Amino acid sequence: MKYVVTLLISIGIAFYAGFYTHKNIAVKGEPEMFLVDKTPTDIQKPSLNTAESVEPIQLNMPSRSDNNAEQEPALSTQALFEKVQGYIDVSPEQMSFSELVAFYNLVDDLSEDDLLSLLDIYMARDLESDSLAITTMFNKYLELNQRAALDFAAYEVANQEMQMRLVGVALMAMAKDNAVAALDYIQQFENSNWSSDKAQSFHSIFLGLTLNELAKQNLPLAADKLKQFEQSGRDIMSLVGGIARSLTDKQQFADFLFMTENIDNKQVADTIIRTWTHSNAEEASDWLVNQYQGDRSEELRETLISSWAFRDAKSAANWVLATSTRDNLTAEVKDLVRAWSYDDPEEALDWFSRQDEAIYNQGSFKEFITGASYNHPDFAAKYLSYLSDDASKASVSVRIYNSFKRQSDSKAQAFLDSSPYKDKIIERARN
Repeated sequence: MKYVVTLLISIGIAFYAGFYTHKNIAVKGEPEMFLVDKTPTDIQKPSLNTAESVEPIQLNMPSRSDNNAEQEPALSTQALFEKVQGYIDVSPEQMSFSELVAFYNLVDDLSEDDLLSLLDIYMARDLESDSLAITTMFNKYLELNQRAALDFAAYEVANQEMQMRLVGVALMAMAKDNAVAALDYIQQFENSNWSSDKAQSFHSIFLGLTLNELAKQNLPLAADKLKQFEQSGRDIMSLVGGIARSLTDKQQFADFLFMTENIDNKQVADTIIRTWTHSNAEEASDWLVNQYQGDRSEELRETLISSWAFRDAKSAANWVLATSTRDNLTAEVKDLVRAWSYDDPEEALDWFSRQDEAIYNQGSFKEFITGASYNHPDFAAKYLSYLSDDASKASVSVRIYNSFKRQSDSKAQAFLDSSPYKDKIIERARN
C-alpha cells in the first residue's frame, strides 16, 4: 500500500511543480496582459475634469527579454547543475517564494539536451533529497518530448522506486493525450524491470489508471481491452474498478454492464454495481429495479444494499422496505443491518428496533450483532445477551474477543475472563 501512496504523491508533486512553472508565474509564456499595458491609444479614458481630456498613461513594463538584451553564453552542464543546486540546497519548505520562482524559471528555460544531462547527474545522487529538482526537471522534459521522457524513465533510471514514480508521471501524461498509446507502451514494458512484486504492483496500477483514461475517451474500446486481458489470464478486477470509476452517468454504467456481461466472472458486475452505488445509489437502484433483465437480480441487490448502507444507510433501508419481495425481505434486511451496524450500530439499532417481527427477529439480530462486533466490540458485548441461543452467543463472542484483541490485549483478556463461553473462545483462538 505504501508504494501506491508513493506513486500517487509523486504524480501530484510533479504536476504541482508544473502548475507553478506554467500557471502562477507571470514570466515567459504568460499572456501579454501581465507584461505590458495593451490599452489602445485611440480610446480615451473618462476624465474627472470635464473641461479637458487627459491622454491615457501607457505602462510599458519591461519583459524578461528586455533585461537580457545581450544573450548570455551557454552554460556547461556542470555550471547548470551548480546553478540549480544554488536554489535547492535547502528543503522546499525553507525556500522563499522568490527563490521558488527563480528556480522554476531556470528549469523552464532549459533545453531538452540540458534537462537530459542534468537528470543523468541527479540519477547518481541522493534521489530523495533531490526529489524537487528531479520531478520539476522531468516534468519539463515531459512537456518538451513526451516519448523521450518516458523512455528515459523506463530504461535509464536504475533505482526501481524512482523509476516507477517517473514512469507513472509520464504514462498518466501520455494517457490523457492518447490512452491507447499509453496502454501499448505499458504492455511493451513487461520485461525484467517488472520482475519484482513491487514492480508488478505498480504495473497493475498503471494499467488501471490508463484504462480509466481510455474509458473517458472511448468506453467500448476500453471494454474490449478488458476482455482481452481477461482472455489472457490476467486478474482484471482492479482494471474493472479503474474503468468504472471513470463513468459519470446512468447510461455509461448501464452500457458498461452490458459490454461486460459475457465475461465469465460474476465479480465484474458486482464491482460495477458497487462503484455505481458509491457514485449515485439512486440511479443504480432505479436501474436495477426498472431496467435490469438478467438472472442475477438478487445477488446484485445484495451488493447494492451492502454498499449503500455504508454511504447512506437510512436511504438504503427505505429502498429495501419499498422494493423487497416478501420472500427476499428477511435476507435483504440481514444484508442491510450487517453493513449498517459495522459502521454505526447505534443508528442501526434505532431503526432496526422500530420494525415489526418480520424484520426485527432473532435471525436478523444475529447478523446485526455480528456486524457490530468487528468495529464496535463494546457495543456488541453490551447486547450479546439479546441473542436467544448459546451457539449464536458463543459464535459472536469469538468475534468480539478477536476485535478486542486488535484494540488491546487487556480488553481482550477482561472480556475472556468474564465470558461464559471462555472455553469456546480459547478453542477457536488455538485453531
